[in-house]
Amino acid sequence: MSEDKKVEAPKPAPPPGPPPPKNPGMVTMTIDGREVVVKPGTNLIEAAKTVGSEIPYYCYHPRLTIAANCRMCLVEASNAPKLVPACQHGIGEGLIVKTGTDKVKAQQKAVMEFLLLNHPVDCSICDQAGECKLQDYYMRYDFKPSRLEGPKILRNKRKVLGDLVVLDQERCVLCTRCVRFMEEVAQEPQLGVFGRCSH
Repeated sequence: MSEDKKVEAPKPAPPPGPPPPKNPGMVTMTIDGREVVVKPGTNLIEAAKTVGSEIPYYCYHPRLTIAANCRMCLVEASNAPKLVPACQHGIGEGLIVKTGTDKVKAQQKAVMEFLLLNHPVDCSICDQAGECKLQDYYMRYDFKPSRLEGPKILRNKRKVLGDLVVLDQERCVLCTRCVRFMEEVAQEPQLGVFGRCSH
């Protein structure tokens, strides 16, 4: 008389893991419909440049820490429900980024309008002599008259911060690059931004 043999149910297959990277040792992603292959840790702004997509920015600098306070570089990313600052958002395998959608363009216009709210629009006599991102970006991303009613809030034209530093508050857009430079490059943290607001 033979004993009934117990039949074990087959074990379920383990869930599939993420697919292997398309280019081992590199990050492959898509920016504005074009495939980008960059080194891990590459800033998203720099990655976009490799395929000819320009992401505008004020506070970003490749040799300084990230502040992400100007909000000019906001883009759409497939792994975030809202717009994200390109300077701060990490790259990743398979990430899809869009830099020219209607939502992104509306944000760029809003940032430009905010920055120009109290900024003197006297480009013809400005010290930047036509080499000004604020002017260039206005022409490219906003280019509409101000909706501000009433006079602009005037700030100090020459605020002396020390023997060697004079701040033109009329021109400053609070990007904090000077602050970060003093802390990280000169290693003399003598500047700061305090009470950052309209008034």
